[in-house]
Amino acid sequence: IDRTRQYYYSLVPVAPLAYDGKHSLRRWDLSAPGIPNVRAPYFEVPVTGDIPTNLGLRPGFVYLDAKDRFFAWGGGRDVFVFNPQTLQWTRQAASGDDPGAQPVQGTFGRFRYSATRKVFVLVNSTKQDVFIYKPPS
Repeated sequence: IDRTRQYYYSLVPVAPLAYDGKHSLRRWDLSAPGIPNVRAPYFEVPVTGDIPTNLGLRPGFVYLDAKDRFFAWGGGRDVFVFNPQTLQWTRQAASGDDPGAQPVQGTFGRFRYSATRKVFVLVNSTKQDVFIYKPPS
């Protein structure tokens, strides 16, 4: 949820049954009459930049208020950053250990931001280390 502009964003696989690595970005206006509603109209966001591919069917997707950006992770070292003001994606390559692929069932909230520590925390598996990603200042 983009609390600055009162929009809800969702990163949606273009073809979930025949996943080809592409996603679309949908936006709902939370201030529109009738929200929330299952059939509420959404806007397909025309994005530019380093558009992420192969994030999997259920990537981590988090809005960071302090930076007014969305961060998306779907495996590996790359973190994709979406600027809701310019509608542009950028890719940030993290250093350190590679967390590998996301679980088959998806990330489901295991990619979270800690405002206290100013880092993203990723728990990919109970049999693997916890990973930390610190976004650039």
